[in-house]
Amino acid sequence: MKRSFATILAAVLVAALVLPAWAQKLDVGVQSAIVFQGLNQENDNGTLPELANGFQNAVGNLTFATEIFEGGEVNVDLFISSKHHTETWGYQGYFRMTQLPSWMKLGAFGAFYDEHLEVKAGQMTIDFGDGLLYRSINGDVYNNELIGNPVVSPALTTLGMEATGHSGIFHLMAGFSNGTTKGDIQQGHGTALHGKAWITPFNETARFAASFYRVDHSGNGTGYPGTGTKSYLFAQGDRAGTRYDVWNGPDGGQIFFGKEQQVTAFQLDGRLAYKPLLLYGAAGWYRDADCNGTVEGNDNGNPEDRWSYYMVTAKVNLTDWLYLASRYSTALASKVVDTDLDGKIERFQVGGGFKIYDGVLIKLEYVKQTTSGFPVGTVNNRTDLGLHPSFSGISVETAVKL
Repeated sequence: MKRSFATILAAVLVAALVLPAWAQKLDVGVQSAIVFQGLNQENDNGTLPELANGFQNAVGNLTFATEIFEGGEVNVDLFISSKHHTETWGYQGYFRMTQLPSWMKLGAFGAFYDEHLEVKAGQMTIDFGDGLLYRSINGDVYNNELIGNPVVSPALTTLGMEATGHSGIFHLMAGFSNGTTKGDIQQGHGTALHGKAWITPFNETARFAASFYRVDHSGNGTGYPGTGTKSYLFAQGDRAGTRYDVWNGPDGGQIFFGKEQQVTAFQLDGRLAYKPLLLYGAAGWYRDADCNGTVEGNDNGNPEDRWSYYMVTAKVNLTDWLYLASRYSTALASKVVDTDLDGKIERFQVGGGFKIYDGVLIKLEYVKQTTSGFPVGTVNNRTDLGLHPSFSGISVETAVKL
């Protein structure tokens, strides 16, 4: 979906001028952020270089939402620039229908659909876990109280479909997808299934959710950068990169789970927002039952990965324009490529935010991340976790949202 920014912008402007009469409205949004970091990193053998204080590259999003009929909306989201893609590229493009079009009012079912159902289809970030509602997504950082996301941050932008039902405080979603970040028609490619149930009691001041994900790509190799298929739900599947320039890569500091070949995952979320206090926590479990996939003509066994992860965030609003926040997140490895271990990665974040104006936000954060319990040679996100890599320091983020 790569295109030059000028080409995309020109196409959007032309489309806006010639939208047919049934297009109700076109909303355009811009979100941008830049980070100044003063971080130190180290590991046991000193192979992580010293870092100077300085600015990261700015990142930005461009969003379009067109209502083509009441309850029918087309959304297109672009990354103007990101850690993985310095050029503009398509992030999401999907259709969402919360009401049937007027000519399709199918009696009692039409009324039931309008009140209780919705369908979403296209290239989109699947609805696994509630973290996607409260995390930084490239230049869109307003939903994240701090600068970095949790050390494990599930996200997968893929091609698929979701159907959701609502009844009072109860909500239920079921979906399927390609299970990877791109189109795939290779033999042995699996179809991913995901589902979610959540409730919003106490006049929606609380929210509790349970999510499920399952895919089997093990029939066609070990995935990128080879010729096989790989799920990216736990491996930066939105391709935005992280907020920390550490560990020699665009995803600095994040923990990814194995090759993601035959994945089963669950996550529980709970959130309570009652001014001036906000609390949010999540816990998840992950298993890859065949992390090396099947190599043609070679029975290479079925090694297993098992991880769990947790996070809790607290925020207090001191005024309408000033808040303080803290977060603890951790990833625990009990098995990596069939080896039992007691690996642990912890991230502590504390900071706050200052709103200069409704669309301008400045955040300040202190972060510290440590690693323990892994044997030397356990490589994750281009980093040997057995060498106890760590980083800490201060970051400042300035964000604009129009």
